[in-house]
Amino acid sequence: MKWVSLGILTMLLSGTLHSIHNAAIGYSSVPIDDNLSDIFPVDTFIARFVNEMATKEVLKLAGEKVYSNAVIASIYEEAGYAPLWQLERNRMDLENILESAYYEGLNPKDYHLEVITNYNSLSRVYKNRKAVHAAMADLLMTDAILSYTHHLIHGKVDQKDLSPNWDYSMQPTDARKKFDLPKALKQNALHQFVDSARSHLPFYDKLKHLFIEYDSIQKAGGQLPEIKYPGRSLKPGDTIPSVSLLKQRLKADAYTIDSINEVFDKELESALMSFQSLNGLPPDGIAGRKTYQALNLSLSERLNILRANMERVRWINYDYPDEFILINIASYQLQMIKGNEVKFECRVVVGKEHTQTPVFFSYIRYIVFNPSWHIPYSIASEEILPKLKTDKHYLQNRNMLLMRGSSEVNPMSIDFTKYTNTNFPYSIIQEASASNALGKVKFIMPNKYSVYLHDTPSKSLFKRIDRAFSHGCIRLEKPFQLAELLLQEQGYDLAAIQEIIDSKKPKTVVLNKGMPTLIIYMTCNENLKNRQAIFYNDIYGLDKELLNGLNTSR
Repeated sequence: MKWVSLGILTMLLSGTLHSIHNAAIGYSSVPIDDNLSDIFPVDTFIARFVNEMATKEVLKLAGEKVYSNAVIASIYEEAGYAPLWQLERNRMDLENILESAYYEGLNPKDYHLEVITNYNSLSRVYKNRKAVHAAMADLLMTDAILSYTHHLIHGKVDQKDLSPNWDYSMQPTDARKKFDLPKALKQNALHQFVDSARSHLPFYDKLKHLFIEYDSIQKAGGQLPEIKYPGRSLKPGDTIPSVSLLKQRLKADAYTIDSINEVFDKELESALMSFQSLNGLPPDGIAGRKTYQALNLSLSERLNILRANMERVRWINYDYPDEFILINIASYQLQMIKGNEVKFECRVVVGKEHTQTPVFFSYIRYIVFNPSWHIPYSIASEEILPKLKTDKHYLQNRNMLLMRGSSEVNPMSIDFTKYTNTNFPYSIIQEASASNALGKVKFIMPNKYSVYLHDTPSKSLFKRIDRAFSHGCIRLEKPFQLAELLLQEQGYDLAAIQEIIDSKKPKTVVLNKGMPTLIIYMTCNENLKNRQAIFYNDIYGLDKELLNGLNTSR
């Protein structure tokens, strides 16, 4: 029991806090005459509060904010404004459920837990509670469970408030998640009511279980010791004191290390490779700067990463199709998944921090071989125009055409110094060629961002650990293999695809069935091959702002 809040609530029950509530700034409070508070039944006060909610954006009850909510109003209207939470078992179940919100990465305080807990404690002492206070508590409990289940389904933070580049539209509440709260309370089935709202995607449970594991270590006083980067990479065969510290650190993180000494042996190499694999790093068994950065993530940082990604899973809270393409921006990886197994995977290059690849769902509808590139205006006016001012042969040397509408223009006849990135009147097309920025194939999935997947002549970038180099579109390490998988049922194999490429003529092939494609941003994700969680670098720095939203009180 929280005794400070218990004292406050005792004052509330005695009527001494009404003047404080009435003085609350910025919210509608509910003035009640204590001399009349015992004359009317609970139903009367519930009806009054519900009616006030219809005219006020925010109502304050017992010091807690209740936002105008049509669902709350309809539930009480259908119940004839009778209280819903008379049974003690339902109230106790509610307390347990709200306390467990912490393990969903949410804040139990957002759901009036303190007031509800203290009200229930006092209800065992004061059998004859004032009707007005019983009405307040009933509404707060209803608001708590509805707000919590809403957050479990759709997330607490509005993704569009964080970035315009996120476009997973809010999913409708399907039949298994209907807010039939009165029925759940009548059947003492509150836990089932909440379970139906929780994400059913398998990885959500993986994140939650990992959160519970790290949280239990932290609460038991455990910690992961920080180790200083020795100034150079450590590799097999090294014999220096830093090797001993590295072994101690990996052992603290439950990796198998039997001998703590200064020798970089096979045991350390194996443990290090396992750690690197689980942290989105190339498993080369060499302890470089990025490996040390990953090792020095504290338990608190890991818990926050898990919280941020549980929220992201809630944003896409619907069942994946049986077969689909999954692109995780943060892991620089594309996977084709069928039956929850990886059928194909390859590395990708994604957008730079200031030209981020957006997050959305679409279908790959068709594939273009030997494509030309209609260069976006922003690139043409901001990147190519300055080069044209000093080199009019720039376009010709790159198989690019200068266009005015549908007509080709000779760049040698243009004074490019007259134009800026705000009045450049031309468009630029790069024709199909070995140097074409789109390579030899592109995959079109309709979306408002004009983002697509494509080949690239810059193959060396796929060897990099960090692969955020594009203007937003996604470059593929193995585009022809992906094309073969998408078109194999239509009679195309690699040989047929190569024949099209060799013709050097543009060819568009429409897929008989669109391939569902999910572009996500997960800084912790599941390795579908071994079912372990992998942590990735937050390349766009999005975790911090998301966590700020999760930590902000309702």
